[in-house]
Amino acid sequence: MVWQGVARPSADYTFFVHLLNPDGTCCAWQVDAMPRANSYPTTLWLPDEVVVETYTITLPDVQGAYPLEVGVYVAENGVRLAVVGQDSQGDFVYLRPIVIE
Repeated sequence: MVWQGVARPSADYTFFVHLLNPDGTCCAWQVDAMPRANSYPTTLWLPDEVVVETYTITLPDVQGAYPLEVGVYVAENGVRLAVVGQDSQGDFVYLRPIVIE
C-alpha cells in the first residue's frame, strides 16, 4: 500500500486492509495496524509525504473472487475517516478483487 497525506495528520491513525469473503462479509484475512514504515506515527508525517507499507496476505484455499477494502480510522474510538474518490464507498476504498481459481 502507498499512503500519501495532503496535509499533516491531526491524529495517529490506524490503517486497515481487509480481504473480504466472496459474499462481501469480513474477513478471509485482515490487518489493522498503525503504519510500520519508518516506525513513526502519522502525526509526524509531512504534507505530501509518501509512505509505503507492505502486507503479506494469506490466501484462502477456496475458489472465488475476494474483494479488498482499505481505509483509515482512529483506534481509540473506531471512527473511520471519510474517503473521497472514484472507488470510495464512504469510509473505505475497494481494490481489485483477488481471484482464486
